[in-house]
Amino acid sequence: MAITITSDNIISNTDLRIRPGNTDYPLYYYSTGQRYTDRRPAFSAMGTVGWLYGNQIGNNAQWAGVFGWTSSQTGAGSYGFNNGQGRYYAPVSGRYYFYASTYHYNNNNSYEYIHFMFGRNGSVSFNNGRSPYSIFGHGTSYNHIDGDTHSTNVYLSQGQYMSIQCPWNVGGNQRVYASHTLFCGCLVG
Repeated sequence: MAITITSDNIISNTDLRIRPGNTDYPLYYYSTGQRYTDRRPAFSAMGTVGWLYGNQIGNNAQWAGVFGWTSSQTGAGSYGFNNGQGRYYAPVSGRYYFYASTYHYNNNNSYEYIHFMFGRNGSVSFNNGRSPYSIFGHGTSYNHIDGDTHSTNVYLSQGQYMSIQCPWNVGGNQRVYASHTLFCGCLVG
């Protein structure tokens, strides 16, 4: 492995890792010149169990282990998505983008609702007291609730976590299909 430093170039005949200062997020380049980006933290998690009713999940609950999460991820190190907790722990500090979607059903066509959103470290008030807040199914007297989806970007310090937060009325008439639930995210800057 030879590395040559000239007045305006760093030349390597093998893959190159540039680590500015003592940062936890180095830059990687293949010897062919392409930037090696799969070390950038990212994850995708899917629920694996079938239907879950409100009384199985609870009100204002984090959608944790009852979903039977399975996940894939890159660049997480000892952090990342915890399948048992349903939480993503930031491996490095930075701005992250998160997205979640689920299939939501109302058994009796009543006016029940779900607030589908995220929480940082268990709190939905992470955006200067105003979490991006959503409500699905309110005033809808149909069994199928259209597209419960949510996305946000938020700054996380290393070790902080994001999770899906869903306050809803848990009268036992609403349910979500865990196997059609997605929670994913990545470091964007």
